[in-house]
Amino acid sequence: MLLTAAWSKGHKLATDSTWEKNLWDSRSFLASLVVFEIGFGLWLVFGLYPKWTWSGAISLLVAFASFNVFLSLKGEKTCPCFGKGNIDPGLVALVEALSALGLVFCQPRANGPTLLSAPWRLYGFGSIYLLVSVPALLNMVYYSRQGLSLDLRSDKHLDKVLGHKLRQPSSEEILELLRESTDLEFTIDDLLRQRSPDYGYWSTGKAWSVMIAMGEKQWTPTRWEKTDYGYHLAVATPWGSSALPWILSSLVAGIIGLYLVQVGRLQGHEVLLRRFGF
Repeated sequence: MLLTAAWSKGHKLATDSTWEKNLWDSRSFLASLVVFEIGFGLWLVFGLYPKWTWSGAISLLVAFASFNVFLSLKGEKTCPCFGKGNIDPGLVALVEALSALGLVFCQPRANGPTLLSAPWRLYGFGSIYLLVSVPALLNMVYYSRQGLSLDLRSDKHLDKVLGHKLRQPSSEEILELLRESTDLEFTIDDLLRQRSPDYGYWSTGKAWSVMIAMGEKQWTPTRWEKTDYGYHLAVATPWGSSALPWILSSLVAGIIGLYLVQVGRLQGHEVLLRRFGF
């Protein structure tokens, strides 16, 4: 459940903006929660110190359930815990409460693996955690807009219809139309201005739809950032592709896998399994 929630929130944060109306739907809070859920979810998988982990899991589920009850009583229709999934917080609270109750009746064995009996489990946990959480965090911080951009759609200044028919406009021409129609200031990264895409023939609609389309037309992932006087179109990822951190992470994981295979061949699979506590 934790890893599923982390993935859904992480995907939402990496591909769309957030409301930023409350602490629990702010980017910084949700990104921190994703990193924590990845860590605790992987810790559960590796099974070190099961008694303490069991107690922590129950406490965490009770805390999550209590928070979702609060959201439900507050009148919130969706829970931010599953990203773009519009799930009722009351339903999520029920599932979490039942999961916590189930864990109460499913106690772990007393003599579980520890750092002394299974030292390589900690190394495995640390390695996988870094290989997953670092790319995820980079994508959440340097996010690009590929979703609904609800924050743009909800800005009343951007609800005005431009109503222009454009033929091969430049980025600066589109920004000037947005300025005239909304009385807001619109700017763009120099890198994007220098490499203006082919916008083709364009019949413009509402300002927010023009902004979304303009961002999607760029040659690299972008996002609109709110400024004091309007909006700024920025390059989303300094390295060009959001997939690059995951590619590098996969290469490192492959090297670690080859090392473990070599250890198993030289020292025997029994020795390798014993270091992992099996």
